[in-house]
Amino acid sequence: MNKYNRVWTITRTQIDDFRQWYLDPSSMPGYHPPDDLLEWPAGTSSHPMAPFVDVNNDQQYDPLASGDYPDILGDQAAFIVLNDVGGGQGSSGGNPMHMEVQALFYAFNCPQSKPMHNTLFAKYKIINRSQRTYNDFLPTIFMDMDIANPFDDFVGTDVSNGMGFTYTSLPGSYPLGDTAMASGTIILRGPEKPDNQKDDPLTHPYAINGIGFGDGVIDNEFFGLTHSMYNARHWGGILNPCITGIGSDYMYNMARGFWSDSLYLSYGGSGCDTTGQGLRARYFFPGDSDSLFYGTHFQVPAENPVWEAHNSILASDCQLMLSSGDSISFAPGDQMILDVAYTNAMVPQGSYDEIISLLRSYADSLNHYYRTDNPPCGHGFSVDVPPQISYTPDEVNIFPNPADGYLNIHPEFCHPYQARIYHITGQTLMNINNLSGNARLNIQTLSPGIYLLEIRTKKGKVMQKFVKY
Repeated sequence: MNKYNRVWTITRTQIDDFRQWYLDPSSMPGYHPPDDLLEWPAGTSSHPMAPFVDVNNDQQYDPLASGDYPDILGDQAAFIVLNDVGGGQGSSGGNPMHMEVQALFYAFNCPQSKPMHNTLFAKYKIINRSQRTYNDFLPTIFMDMDIANPFDDFVGTDVSNGMGFTYTSLPGSYPLGDTAMASGTIILRGPEKPDNQKDDPLTHPYAINGIGFGDGVIDNEFFGLTHSMYNARHWGGILNPCITGIGSDYMYNMARGFWSDSLYLSYGGSGCDTTGQGLRARYFFPGDSDSLFYGTHFQVPAENPVWEAHNSILASDCQLMLSSGDSISFAPGDQMILDVAYTNAMVPQGSYDEIISLLRSYADSLNHYYRTDNPPCGHGFSVDVPPQISYTPDEVNIFPNPADGYLNIHPEFCHPYQARIYHITGQTLMNINNLSGNARLNIQTLSPGIYLLEIRTKKGKVMQKFVKY
């Protein structure tokens, strides 16, 4: 639809101004809300899209009548929605899969933290709009990160941080004089790992950069970067013998770490061993970022344990394939979330080791900020796009209501959950994470009035009103 063929942009300052104006119009004479705020593509209750704060909990986005406003991350955000139907499949040449992607891009104004200030974040929601169940569905980020001249860049993987990256090769080719540069793409959190009724241990092959492994909680694991692959037809002018074709089959093979149906990425050199006898690897050019060799299924390479591009090849005009998932069954109507960070670093008069070390330190900080939901600039990562299902109020019993000093929560489900209390105007007053089973919230500091309690799990959410007297 033409009305969705656009980009919506909004800043946190614009949202704060709107909220101030809505509560007290007389304080901002002549104010008019931004068009992108008024036209924010929230969708409908049956087809939710861009996240928003539903002040009166009526599941309709109506900023002027109800005071609703976009629920963004960071200090500036942009939202787009796209699909693979109606246009050519430029990279793969394959048939449409009828996938919809809703993407929220956001950034932080955080000059005190170079990792945060130099990073663009993205939250991708992928929805299966087809009538087909896709088995072994594998979401993959395809990146072509050229730094000036695309024919003299190196590439690599930081396995522990779930990052694929590109860096400048030779000082004579630096685009900014003697400044070394690098760009990285980090899978902060991939899709949810299929349930298996156990807590997968830290020795699981995907635990090195996944979330929830070995924490004692059953079935709360999320994939990180499960495979990285590079696509280069030439290495310093030499034809790559492992690249045998193009098309959708080739792209899917690359996403799962194969050059072709039977020829896998092998550890060492260029990663191309046409004999098929090499040590199978899930990550290209990991350097020393995988000291326990998760990427080779814990097999220690006989030679060259530190495998890096600048010690092996010069990959010309190289693209990266960064995948997150394994054995995912993606049924009609299913959806999944990918949280991604795009970061970059520069080192004046820098060497290979210096620019890689700085970029990896950025990735380490960004993963820490994301996993603790505690970035250095005040706004966290905890706002999620609308979940897949909603619980009914009968599934979460809250009492007493009205309440005075304490509010009891008795859920009927067994998932870990988060509880948030909002003022009726939409202001968040309390946020309690990692609850499980029955809980008792201390609400003595709340003023008398009407409040909203939101219970959110990785499966869904429910909102209930309560009165504090």
